[in-house]
Amino acid sequence: MPSRKKDARIVYGMCTWWGSIYEVDKSGVIPTCPHCGSPLYEVENIEAWYKQCDLYPEIDYRKALDWVRGKCSRDLGWEEELAAIQADPSITAPPIWELYLRKAGNDAS
Repeated sequence: MPSRKKDARIVYGMCTWWGSIYEVDKSGVIPTCPHCGSPLYEVENIEAWYKQCDLYPEIDYRKALDWVRGKCSRDLGWEEELAAIQADPSITAPPIWELYLRKAGNDAS
């Protein structure tokens, strides 16, 4: 019997959570965040994900997204702060980067 090809999709939500398609809540019709139930978007694979991250080389966006992997802003109580970041016209970097700068501290490596 031929082996099945592994599903390489990366899924992500508006709540900041992202990870493998194998990590999602599959109890409904569409994949959702395993923490808050937010619907998820997808990219083909990790390479496509990081290609988008690398559009911001001046801020090392990849580092911020690696830090936030598996973390849900709603589950951690970051939702209001993230909304305020998104609404602030003086912040021109991606909102996740700003959140990373505010929250990472010693947790970031």
